Amino acid sequence: MWLSPRGSNGRTVTAAFALLAAGPEYMMRAESEVSLAGKQPRISVLRPHHPHAQTEETPVSDLRLGVIGLGLRRSIATSAHHPGQGSAITAGYRAEADIAYRLPEAKGSHGGGDSRIMEEFCRFVRDGGVTDTSPVAARMSVAAGVLATRSLREGGAPFEVPALDPELIAYFEGGQVR
Repeated sequence: MWLSPRGSNGRTVTAAFALLAAGPEYMMRAESEVSLAGKQPRISVLRPHHPHAQTEETPVSDLRLGVIGLGLRRSIATSAHHPGQGSAITAGYRAEADIAYRLPEAKGSHGGGDSRIMEEFCRFVRDGGVTDTSPVAARMSVAAGVLATRSLREGGAPFEVPALDPELIAYFEGGQVR
């Protein structure tokens, strides 16, 4: 879920649109708003669309969303949602994260990533070998984004990323040796 600050006070964050999946056979769209004004936050989760609303065999249980931002951590959980029967939404507050990683200050463009990508590319051209990234990984990333967009445009329908030829995958995982 992507959140963005909204309003002049900067204390309201909104996830304008989120696509949630609770298994390959069930997808729903949700709009969420978390208001941090006052001591008791208002958390609302709206479910305007459910492609399997007529199907009793598609329950969602223990769906959890983490909302992290503005120095706070909120958890939203829905339990035992069955179409037509409503759902229980619980919200809790925890200031601490489960685990925190301190990242070193990055220098350079894209958080220092551009120089590392170029170093790896030059090493590959010069010496060959396996790379940290591959065209297969790039293709999977782009395909997921393309199909997510298609899903949004087609009412939340799930789409499967087509598999690649195993020989092509082996070629890139093996250091691109023919």
